[in-house]
Amino acid sequence: MRRYTRFFLFTMVGLLFLTMYLAMIIYSKSESWFRQGSLDHDLLPKEVELTEAQTRDILRQIESTNNERIQRVEEVCRRYNLGIFKTSLEKTLEHPPVPQYSVFYFDREDKLSFCPIYKAGSTTWLYNLCLLSGMTDEEIARSNQQLSTLARARHPRLDPTDAEEAFQTTIKLLAVRHPFERLLSAYRDKLENTNEGLEHGSLHFYASFGSKIVRKYRKNGNLTKTWDLLKDSQYMWNPQHKKPAGVEPTFREFILYLINLNLAHYADDHWIPYYLFCTPCLLRYDVIAKVETMDADQLYVIRVLGLQDKIKPRWRHKTQFIQGKYSKLKQIFNAGFLHILLKVVVIFLGNSSLNEVSHLAKIYFSQLTVEEILQLYEKYKIDFELFGYDHTQYLRYASDYSSKI
Repeated sequence: MRRYTRFFLFTMVGLLFLTMYLAMIIYSKSESWFRQGSLDHDLLPKEVELTEAQTRDILRQIESTNNERIQRVEEVCRRYNLGIFKTSLEKTLEHPPVPQYSVFYFDREDKLSFCPIYKAGSTTWLYNLCLLSGMTDEEIARSNQQLSTLARARHPRLDPTDAEEAFQTTIKLLAVRHPFERLLSAYRDKLENTNEGLEHGSLHFYASFGSKIVRKYRKNGNLTKTWDLLKDSQYMWNPQHKKPAGVEPTFREFILYLINLNLAHYADDHWIPYYLFCTPCLLRYDVIAKVETMDADQLYVIRVLGLQDKIKPRWRHKTQFIQGKYSKLKQIFNAGFLHILLKVVVIFLGNSSLNEVSHLAKIYFSQLTVEEILQLYEKYKIDFELFGYDHTQYLRYASDYSSKI
C-alpha cells in the first residue's frame, strides 16, 4: 500500500514539474505577443475537453466537498444560535431577522439565485448571469456599465414574497473568499489610489470613507503623505498606473477603522461580514463556492443546472495573478491543456490553497502588528468559522512577529 502511495505522489509531483516546464516554454515564446498587447489565439494550444466519465468523477468529488461546506455552515450557525438554526431564545450576536432580499439576483428561468459578495468572485457570476440573460461576450465588452448594473437590469429585484417563492424553485448560490484576502482586495480597489479606478467610484469611496479614516487615524492628517508612513516593502503600486495622491489611507489605517467599526450597522457592502450580508444562517444555500476553487465550483453549478450549452467556466476575478507576467500566464492556462491538467491535479490533491497567503497579503499585512491581525480576526471570526478559513498563517507576516515568537 505504501508503495502505491509513493508511486501516486511521485506521479503527481512529476505532473506538476512537467506542467511548470511546459508553462515556462509557452511563456518564453509568448513574450513578443505580450509586448504587442495581444495574444494570437491561433498559436495557443486549443481547449481540451474532459470526457463525460472524467467530468462525472470530478463532479462527484465537488459535490462531496460542497456537502461538507453546507454541513459546516449549519454547525456553526447552530453553535452561535443564529437564524433558522436557533435552538433557544438566547441572543449571541447581532443578526438580521430576515434575508436581504434586495441584494439577490434571481434568474428564475435558469433556476439560479445568487447573493453577490463583492471582492469574492462576484464579477465571475454576474458575468455568467448576463450571458444567461441573452447577452453576448461582445455586448458585455462594449458596454460602459458595470456588470452589477447590467445584471440587475436583466434580473430585477423581487419583493420579499416573490423572493421567498424563488428560493424554493432555484439553486441558491453563495460565493466566498478568505476574509483577509477579500478585505485587501477591497482596500486596493476602492481606497488605495484616488488617481485610479474613477469608473469604479474611487473618489466616492475617498469622500465617504478614505478622508475620514485619514483624519481619525493619521497624525497631522493629510499633511503627512501616505508613502512617508510606509517602507517600500509594505505596499505594491502598479507601475503602469498613476501614483496615488498621498492622501489615501494606508492598509493599516483601513484595518484600524474596521477594528473600531460596528460592522453590523455601518459596514459598506465591500467589507461587511458574509454572515450579515448573505445571511447563510437564514437560508440553506445549495452551493457554497469559493474563489480558491472557482473553476471546479463553476463546473459544478453549470452541470447541476444543465447550463453547459449556455455558459462555460470562466475566470473574471481581476485581482488574481495581478502582476503582468502572471496574468498572461493565466491566459495561456485558460486557453489550453495546462488549465485542464492543473484543474484535475488540484482536485486530486485537495484544496490546499484555501488558506494560502497571497503574495500581496504578505506585503500589506506587514503593516500590521500581531495584535492588530488578531483583533481583525475577531471582527470577522464568524466568517472564518462558517467557511473553514484560517487566520494564523497571516500572523507570521506581522511587523512584530519575530518578537512574539
